[in-house]
Amino acid sequence: MLVHAFLVLPFLAVAIAADVTISPPASVPDYASTPVPRNLISFGIAAHSFEEYAVQSSSSGPVPNTLTIHLLESLTNSTGVAPLIRVGGTSGDRATFLLNSEQPDHTIKIVKKPGFQLPFNITLNQRWFTQNFHNSWPKGTKFIFDVPLARKDSLAVENMVRGAKWALDAITPAVRGDLFQAFEVGNEPNLYAGQDFRKQNYTLDQYVTEWRNRAQVLRERVLQPKGLGGAQFQGLT
Repeated sequence: MLVHAFLVLPFLAVAIAADVTISPPASVPDYASTPVPRNLISFGIAAHSFEEYAVQSSSSGPVPNTLTIHLLESLTNSTGVAPLIRVGGTSGDRATFLLNSEQPDHTIKIVKKPGFQLPFNITLNQRWFTQNFHNSWPKGTKFIFDVPLARKDSLAVENMVRGAKWALDAITPAVRGDLFQAFEVGNEPNLYAGQDFRKQNYTLDQYVTEWRNRAQVLRERVLQPKGLGGAQFQGLT
């Protein structure tokens, strides 16, 4: 196999071609890496801006965002597989999930706080899920959904379960098949103490205990009732 190498010198537009011989082994050696996944190029979208990527306004109401669809379809056509999309981040970790009747006028409300660049909290109603996941993405697109861990009040677990159920129902409607990849529990827990979500002496052991407890709740109350396995969790970010 011949590869042409080009050397570009400063201030001199001259290309010097040299032949380099490469002799790849006939079989995969033991030291080789595993194959690079075709969906290596994937995306993380913050929960507070996800709607902007998913839908666009029209005279009849929100419709799928054609720019997003065309861009991701182009990538899918190039790689042969749709990208993986993780929805969440810091705003997703601080989300509160409300019934449509509790928040009828807006799918999302953003709460800001002085000193925080990102939203301090967001509230999402159920329509946010059905509107933003249904038909807004290229065929085969799979999703990781971030559920809150930052909250520790008496309603925190029920809030997490509600959001997880709504996400799973929206991501995996019967007409689209199983497009759910995993849940992610929390986001950047190393920042919790500095942002008043935990005490200053918050430890790694405490985080692991909290994560395991929340993951177990998700297994028992969200995943298993849908016939899904218990290992569908994204690792720490």
